[in-house]
Amino acid sequence: MQVKAIQMLGRLSEHGLDIELDVIHHNRTLESFWRSASNIEKRDDKHHSHDDNFHDNYTKPAGHVDSQANGSVLQTGISTTEFANVCKQMGVVSDAIVRAAPITPTQEWLLEFSLQGGMILANSVYEVDGEDVESGLAQITELLEAKIPIFRSTIVQVGKQKAYDQLLLKKGNPLWIRTSNLDEYFHTTFTERLKLGGSPIQCAIVQNDKAHEGKMFFVISIQHSFFDVFSRSIMERDILQILQTPDEYAQEPERPWYGDFAKHMRSLPDYENKLSQYWSKYLDGAEFSNIHPQSLASPSGFQDGVIQWSRLEVPVSASAQQTPLVLTAWTIALARQSGLRDIVFGLARHGRSHPFQNIRRTIGPFLSLTPIRLRLGGERAHPETVRELVQRMQGEILDTARWEQGAIPGVYPDDKGNPWVQTWVNVKSELYTMGNGYREGNASKRISKFVPRSDLHPLWMKSHWAVCLLIYFKHDGVEACAGYRTSLIGHDKAKNLFADFKVLIKELADEAGNTVDGLLK
Repeated sequence: MQVKAIQMLGRLSEHGLDIELDVIHHNRTLESFWRSASNIEKRDDKHHSHDDNFHDNYTKPAGHVDSQANGSVLQTGISTTEFANVCKQMGVVSDAIVRAAPITPTQEWLLEFSLQGGMILANSVYEVDGEDVESGLAQITELLEAKIPIFRSTIVQVGKQKAYDQLLLKKGNPLWIRTSNLDEYFHTTFTERLKLGGSPIQCAIVQNDKAHEGKMFFVISIQHSFFDVFSRSIMERDILQILQTPDEYAQEPERPWYGDFAKHMRSLPDYENKLSQYWSKYLDGAEFSNIHPQSLASPSGFQDGVIQWSRLEVPVSASAQQTPLVLTAWTIALARQSGLRDIVFGLARHGRSHPFQNIRRTIGPFLSLTPIRLRLGGERAHPETVRELVQRMQGEILDTARWEQGAIPGVYPDDKGNPWVQTWVNVKSELYTMGNGYREGNASKRISKFVPRSDLHPLWMKSHWAVCLLIYFKHDGVEACAGYRTSLIGHDKAKNLFADFKVLIKELADEAGNTVDGLLK
């Protein structure tokens, strides 16, 4: 249900409807959903303007003036002159700056991880062909730069204590690379560090790659501190429109800037304090050590073990609750292996449940990682059935989504020695992609073929987590793979955990009426 609901959100956003995830989950019939959606649309028409670039309720912090108003950029806590000087040191002149904003906690973590060389770039690879491909690619990137603000964004350090701001510039400056080896190019993106003041974008043209039958590829590589998987779906819809009707796309309004969302989050009264209180209460008394002793947890190291893609047998009858079913199976697999009955792990979320206008039209790193906690067994009026447990997992997903943005404890290492989750799950869907891509029968067109090749994306990540589980919902089924740190879990233990997880998915679907206690024995 979660993936199908998110797919619907993407389609609704194309038509300017900003619908919350809860609306879909709590209105299971088309009639009730349409009634709720219509009420929201009327409410937004009444209370919001049609300017896509700003949130109507956003109050600019004191001392901030948009450059569009008077040619200057002022940032709270730093003088205009000092701000201009630090930007200039990083290669950004003040005349090139359109707007400035703080960065979000998610951006800060991703940025620090990238500066340490621990974050692979977000690679979007496409197989291309045509009469004049390079000219066509130039048109695509020029139009994307004009309409998608992250193509003209950068991050600068504005203080000695690792204080950062993001800037929206008048013009972008992506790095272009030409190569004949796609795999070699991917390898260079494994440890590519963001240059402060530089572009987060680089583009690669791969020609005559012998390992791939001499085919031609185009790769857009973007720093994760500006981009997430939902952003890729938005960008690909834009690319498809450019390929089909470039003149119409050129008339489209510019997409919102992620920096405005960062300002909005800073303007919310006491939000971070409320966020901290919610998650502290949620995690109170939790046992994090379901893979290894907490003393072995370390923010350094990388996942040197990989369990390759394999098919998950998720029955069609369970399609309405695929995501909670999969997460419940992971919970029980961790419980079986660790012997614990209070299980905590991390869940990667699309991050767009926050009530910020046009959030689903905005490209940026909204993806967040939150804890998910499920207690198994214990005293109950009657033995809990598998069906009830899956429904309880669904409730956890919805309830915790309200607090998915901000500095969330228990998922990343901190300098206070607090524990963090040892595994996390990332649920992706190809339902957000270009599908089969673009093919034009007229071979004389500059680009006659532009096809996503997600099968070529490398699976690699430096990580302090013991296990990262990736679930991929595809049009023809569900697949999964995992990365793990052998120093924390070992090859045999990791493989047994993954195998048990796969078996449990089918058992949960087939034995929905059976008790949870029976599966834990």
